[in-house]
Parts: sequence; C-alpha cells; structure tokens
Amino acid sequence: MDDALLDELYSAPLDEFVTRRDALARSLRKDGRRDDATAVAAVRKPSVPVWAANQLARRNRPAVERLLEVGDAMRRAMEHGDREAFAAAQRDQSEALRKLRDAAGRLLGEATDDMLDRVAAALRAASVDEGLRPRLQAGRLDEEPEVGGFGALAGMTPAPARRERPQPAEERSERRRRERVTQAQEALREAKALQRELEAAARRAERVAEKARRDADAAAAAVERAEQDLAEAKG
Repeated sequence: MDDALLDELYSAPLDEFVTRRDALARSLRKDGRRDDATAVAAVRKPSVPVWAANQLARRNRPAVERLLEVGDAMRRAMEHGDREAFAAAQRDQSEALRKLRDAAGRLLGEATDDMLDRVAAALRAASVDEGLRPRLQAGRLDEEPEVGGFGALAGMTPAPARRERPQPAEERSERRRRERVTQAQEALREAKALQRELEAAARRAERVAEKARRDADAAAAAVERAEQDLAEAKG
C-alpha cells in the first residue's frame, strides 16, 4: 500500500480515523484501485495508546529518536558485557520515557495513569524491537506491542565481558568494580519492577480496549451499511 495513504490515516485525529478510512476506501474503489481499497479497509483503528505513540513519533521526533538511540546503547552494552554502560542506558531510557509520557499527557489531555503507562510501554517495546522500530519512526504502529517484544532486552543483564587474569592494579580497583556492579543490579531491579507494573496495567487495559475496539468496528460497519442503503434508496 502507498505510504502516503497510510500517513493520511495514521496522522488523522483518532475520532476521525474510521470515517476517513471508510471514505478513502470508497474513493479508491471508485478509482478502480480495488487492491488499495481492500488494504485500506482492513486497517484497524489503533487503540488510544498506539495512536498517542504514533503522534509523538510525528510531533516529538527528537524525543523519539533519543529513545531509539538509548535502545541502541542498551543493545551494544549487552553485546559487550558492559554492565556500567547498560545501567547508564537504562537510566537514560527511563528519563526519555518520562519525558515522552509527559508529552503524551499533554497530547491526550485528561488521561489516566494507566493509559499513560500503556503509551510508555508501547514506546519502550517498539524502541528495542527490530521489527517495530521502523514503524515507530514512521508513526505507523498498528497495535500495542507484545510484552515479549521488549522483555528479552529490558529484563536481561549483560553477559560478563571476557577478562584477562587480574593484575595488581586491577586487584586494587576490585572494590570499586563491585560497587559499580551493585549499582547496576539495583538499576536492573528497578527496571524489572517498572516492567511488571506496566505489564499489569497493559493486561488490565487490554481487555477494555479490545471490547471497545470490537464495538467501534461494529458501529463503523453499521454506518457503512446505512450509507450504502441510503445510496441505493436514492439511486
């Protein structure tokens, strides 16, 4: 499907999504572009957290790019077994997510803490998932990422770096190294606690969102049938 068509949908206000999607699909059918029309009609209305994440990617691009950079730093630190760098990247990630969560609050207006937590969870997951990163950058996420998409990275500790046999100078700094490891472990525990909280919030909200999504799709289908009936009656 043409990226411009997707941008037209995903940049729309959430309460206009279904109307624009259906109108665009009808227009494409009239133009004989049946494949595009079918593809457009199949695009599901995003949940509020996904819509907010997409808008942040479009309107707060530097902040989202920063989150993606931090995700790269976490991955590099893990690959090199650099615990200190990994802990620092986790702190940077928390700060980047805090700023984006605040921006989501301004974007959504009167949003609950659970809703803002779901926005942060979607951003965190997409920022470290190789398959979702391009969609986040383009502002075209279509659903809330699975927890497993980021748990494998956010919940792991870096593999120990390979070291040569300790030399006297290293032995003198061993106590400082252990202190850094302790700090990194504490940062990891905090990150895991945040992950568990976000997962619980996501599960609670998912049930409500799924029902609302089904109801909205049913309502949209009813509107389209009514419009077709009206057109036939006028015909």
